[in-house]
Amino acid sequence: MPPTIHRFEIAELSLAWARVGDDGPSPLVFLHGLGDSAIKTFERIARQRALIGYGASLIDLPGFGFSTAPDDWPGTIEDHAEAVLALLDALDLHRVTFVGHSMGASLAIVVAAMQPWRARRLVLAEPLLVREHSELARAIAKRREVDFV
Repeated sequence: MPPTIHRFEIAELSLAWARVGDDGPSPLVFLHGLGDSAIKTFERIARQRALIGYGASLIDLPGFGFSTAPDDWPGTIEDHAEAVLALLDALDLHRVTFVGHSMGASLAIVVAAMQPWRARRLVLAEPLLVREHSELARAIAKRREVDFV
């Protein structure tokens, strides 16, 4: 059975998130990559036997998956981090393990740098550590969203 999708409204954003499993002592927070959805991509992973007892929050970032953002929302990595931190505050999640893929991994690093006390550990898959090191990231960053779509 798919997880229930919840909504968190902040300013002009509507963040979709879902909980998988029961709350545990070290909750997991899943952050997806560019153009993806944590709810769709990470649900099966969060249900794996090895993760039972942790509890997982799957967050769709603004403008992706089931979340929405206005067309003129800047959408910098820092903007995404602030939205994620506001949701974590609302959910009263502290000392979490961030599990991020690609853009979500880079975002996890920024979130942890902004509030180091919140991150118990980081599990990072394919993070872009230095924006200037990726030809593809530079090409995408130069395009307007409407052209990229």
